[in-house]
Amino acid sequence: MNTPQSTNALLDTTIQTLTNGEHATKSGQALIDDWLNELAHYEGLGPVQEALKSLQGALLNEADPAQVRVLLMELAEYTQAFARQPTTLQRLADALQRLADALQSLSASNDEVGHS
Repeated sequence: MNTPQSTNALLDTTIQTLTNGEHATKSGQALIDDWLNELAHYEGLGPVQEALKSLQGALLNEADPAQVRVLLMELAEYTQAFARQPTTLQRLADALQRLADALQSLSASNDEVGHS
C-alpha cells in the first residue's frame, strides 16, 4: 500500500491535536474536513467516512458528549482494524495505532468532548 505523504502528515497532525487537548477547538472541525478530503483518495473506506460525517454533525449540533464518545470509539475501532491489515505498511500501522489510542483515550477521559 502506497500512502501519500499528505496522509502521513495528517496522521501526525491528528495525533498531536488529540494528545495536546486541542480537539475542542475549531481545529478539530478542520481536521474532520481534512480527513474527509484525504479519504476520498482511498477505496473501501466508506464506513470510516460515514463515521467522520456523523462525528462532524454531532459536533456542529453540540450533541450530547456521550454520543460523541460513542462516535470516537467507533472511529478508534475502524482505525485499529485498518492498522492490523496485512497490507498496511509498518510505519502507517504504528501511526494508526497511536491514533486509535488517542481516540480511545479522549473518549474515556473526563475532558469535555464535543464542545468548543
